[in-house]
Amino acid sequence: MITTVAIFTRLRLFQELLSSFVGSRPAFAVIAVSASEMEATRVVVTQQPDVILIDAGLPGVWNVTDAAAQARVRTIVFGLADNPHPIESACRHGCRDVLLTSATARDVVDALEAARRPAPQRAERPGTSGVSALTSRELDVLALVARGLSNKEIAGELTVSVPTVKTHVHNLLHKLGTRRRADAARLLHVAAGDAALEAPPVRHLGVVGREPGFERGERQQAPAG
Repeated sequence: MITTVAIFTRLRLFQELLSSFVGSRPAFAVIAVSASEMEATRVVVTQQPDVILIDAGLPGVWNVTDAAAQARVRTIVFGLADNPHPIESACRHGCRDVLLTSATARDVVDALEAARRPAPQRAERPGTSGVSALTSRELDVLALVARGLSNKEIAGELTVSVPTVKTHVHNLLHKLGTRRRADAARLLHVAAGDAALEAPPVRHLGVVGREPGFERGERQQAPAG
């Protein structure tokens, strides 16, 4: 299934690079590129792409993201400074993921893959459904958070910058619906426990059936002689 993407940024270089990069992915198709709030809003309302990739520096960016939220179009905003205020603004305006100025091409791919992933259909424990919505990189970060590592230590483990780790932590906390790292770690453990419970039982090939009267704890007697 192809996921349609619209790219909104004033910078011509970003327009061309992102269009080429995203369009080269087999699961994605870029259907629109825009450099203005008015045109971007028109694309969101009339063409309704599956995902928009929008530059935080675009004038009127939050008006566009609000329109996307109303149209149920998933939003990824990129180019945010490593500062709590713009990140919180992005969340208030319905952005699914935020990418800092230090984001890599891998981060863009992870965010797009997460945006196209359908929401879990089965009933789950409160909060654990968010774990399945995390990107592979966010799961890597969460596993290290669960081990008690700091952002600096996580950056060293994954060979990325500290601001990049902060972005991943912020995104995963937002998706899990919690503000505390300890709560996020608990949800990871709960989700892991649920997965273990849902695993198919091991089949014991040594015993095909059970004879009448054979109860647990009894041993079969070898034939005499």
